[in-house]
Amino acid sequence: MDRCELEKLGIEKETPSGKNLKGGNMKTQYAIKTLSRYAKVNKANDRPAYWAMRDDKEGRPVVISFIDQDGKAICIHTRSASELNQSEIDYFPGSFWDSIAEALRYGWNIETRRQK
Repeated sequence: MDRCELEKLGIEKETPSGKNLKGGNMKTQYAIKTLSRYAKVNKANDRPAYWAMRDDKEGRPVVISFIDQDGKAICIHTRSASELNQSEIDYFPGSFWDSIAEALRYGWNIETRRQK
């Protein structure tokens, strides 16, 4: 997998903020640094993908993953560790986000900025 599954299928998915998934101005190094504050970041052996796993507030393991494309983090995704993608039937559990901050907030329930 060298691109986002949705991109391969030609699906235009919008995130909660209304932005299109193909955006992605976050640098990969910033995404890795931010995630590594909360969990160990792993790199997939056979593709430019990164992931980290941590328990959410209910104690269930949640995975945050993203793909590195030209130095930018794209296809930022959260899913339960027990759910796996099934591309042969177009089933991709979880949610896609615009930024690592959104994935942390909604996936792991971590606030990255102070509330005003």
